[in-house]
Amino acid sequence: TMLEPLTVELLAHQCGLLDTLLDHLSGFGFDIVAFGGNTYLVRAIPASMDVAQVPDAIAELLEAASDVTPADFSAGKTLEIIACHGSVRAGKTLSLEEARELIRQLEKTTAPYTCPHGRPTMIHLSTTQLEKSFGR
Repeated sequence: TMLEPLTVELLAHQCGLLDTLLDHLSGFGFDIVAFGGNTYLVRAIPASMDVAQVPDAIAELLEAASDVTPADFSAGKTLEIIACHGSVRAGKTLSLEEARELIRQLEKTTAPYTCPHGRPTMIHLSTTQLEKSFGR
């Protein structure tokens, strides 16, 4: 639960879609209520998410849900989007222990080499490539 609700302004066609998904999203930690017009109040978010990520996450959830009927919108897709928006982003500074824990968790996954979107999470650099890069 957030200390202060976040207001999110949607396009008219997104409002109806969000209304059909409110119960679904509440099962994942969201508490979103209509506030009037095209505005919604977000009162709670999943613990893994940062408040700044909420508008983009909601937009991506609505985009994904627009391709299927609300009944067919999967829990897996919802979790994928929440996990993505709750992830460590470029530019975020981690402590040494946080970085080590992140790597430990990554090593335990079934697909450690890519994110859910298929982007690499790590790459292998050979000794030859490193030597070339440093001119040695």
